[in-house]
Amino acid sequence: MKSDTTRMLARASWVAMALSLAACEGANGTDGKNGKDGASCTLKDNTDGTKTLSCTDGTSVVIKSGEPGKDGANCVAADDGKGNKTITCADGSKLTIADGAAGKDGAAGKDGAAGKDGAAGKSCTVKDNGDGTKTISCEDGTTATVSDGKAGK
Repeated sequence: MKSDTTRMLARASWVAMALSLAACEGANGTDGKNGKDGASCTLKDNTDGTKTLSCTDGTSVVIKSGEPGKDGANCVAADDGKGNKTITCADGSKLTIADGAAGKDGAAGKDGAAGKDGAAGKSCTVKDNGDGTKTISCEDGTTATVSDGKAGK
């Protein structure tokens, strides 16, 4: 039985030869026969931390699970008040990011729906007091007395 490395080298040689021949020009030949179907593969859990990948062409490989990675470092972000944000991590790594330029204003929005009419106002009346003053009295009980002004020139 050939090793995976030997098969890989053989395939690489065939590919190199095919590429070399493809660079040659000549008349088109007739189509060749269809090749064999490729091999199907299955994956089996060996329940010991490994899995076996087996293919119908007789090749197989055992894949071992790796060790868990280390926990990541905790990081905190701080704003320096000058437009920069600094991210500092427990492992000592640090990254400073500057704020970007301000974007352009967006398009004007549509007008909102018309509002409801306000509550009815209080009516007022004006009474000429006959002495050059007038008194304004409103329904809410407020009053104001005003004097006639002098004629303008």
